[in-house]
Amino acid sequence: MMSIQSLAIHADRLTRWTAVALGFSIPISVALDNVLVALLLLCWATSGQYRERLAVIRNNPVAVLACVLFVLYAGGALYSMGGRGDVLHSLDKVTVLLLIPILISAPLDQKARDLALHAFMAAVVITLVL
Repeated sequence: MMSIQSLAIHADRLTRWTAVALGFSIPISVALDNVLVALLLLCWATSGQYRERLAVIRNNPVAVLACVLFVLYAGGALYSMGGRGDVLHSLDKVTVLLLIPILISAPLDQKARDLALHAFMAAVVITLVL
């Protein structure tokens, strides 16, 4: 049976590869993006190290700004005159902001970041050619 530490190591590794795959899929497939984001969230949540990740988010102004903007938007949505369905639909679109702190705090080394960027550029070139 797999230990918690072993599970965390595998989740970190899968988080890296999911981020790289997400870099490739963003310009190509929204459906694949949704699957990869769900997998990324699952891996991020199961890999532990929450205190360290929260510290990374707190110390990164971009991550803090994304969180604050989401909270402000959600607070504004509570005072909206729109119906419940409209409010939930607009909140669903803004939850993308929460991916910023998650990806910033994900255990990605420079090699994984470069690989994700190159995968994104390759997908953009493929899309351009097609």
